[in-house]
Amino acid sequence: MPIRKYNPTSPGVRGKTSLTFDEITTNEPHGPLTVGQAAAMERKPGAYRFEAQTNGNIAAVEVSGDPTVVDTSLSPPPQFDFSKLKVSVEKLTWPQNEPALLQINSQLPKGGALDVGGTVVLKPVKADLRVRLKDADLAAYQRYIPISAPLAGRAETDLAVVVSMDGALRATANGRASASRVALGPPKEPVVSIEQANVTTIDVRWPTQIKIGRVQVRKPSALIERNKDGTMPLRAMLAAPSS
Repeated sequence: MPIRKYNPTSPGVRGKTSLTFDEITTNEPHGPLTVGQAAAMERKPGAYRFEAQTNGNIAAVEVSGDPTVVDTSLSPPPQFDFSKLKVSVEKLTWPQNEPALLQINSQLPKGGALDVGGTVVLKPVKADLRVRLKDADLAAYQRYIPISAPLAGRAETDLAVVVSMDGALRATANGRASASRVALGPPKEPVVSIEQANVTTIDVRWPTQIKIGRVQVRKPSALIERNKDGTMPLRAMLAAPSS
């Protein structure tokens, strides 16, 4: 594997060398790695860049591109087109003697942005992350929300998330979330609408508890009707869709 030498433009790079990774870097995806049991990712030719630098026992890896993710666990499988995805990992060593630094940024399907940053330990697996969503389109994730009626709105979150896997998967999340311009039902005549909803002091300890400290709702509206047979259309709209 060729070795790249750097010009001594500063004291920090004087005598620095790195591996080029030409033999293992490609713009074409390796087929077995692109399809999993739960999801598949379409990697578009030329859309990805893989870089790795070594300096002593410290490595940095960066991958960027515009992937399409297909969730094959649902039928028909939903498709999500991400853009400007960038995943970077620093202080990646083996054996690992300190947490690696992880940063993920992406534009989300149908608008919005995702920003994830924090540390990751591989053994035992533990991630300590800050997860922020900005202006995410709720309609893009309708398939994962257990209601039958069409849903519209924008969401934002700012959560401190800790995930560990030492035998069993455990996760905690603390922070806040908000939603704006929420509408449930036909787009032109929604049955339920909320201009703004804010949820603060979220405390989730998966899988045992979910606590919410305060919910603030501004300008809620709901149309509640009752049919002659006693059924309520709103109740049916809030029910989970039939499989």
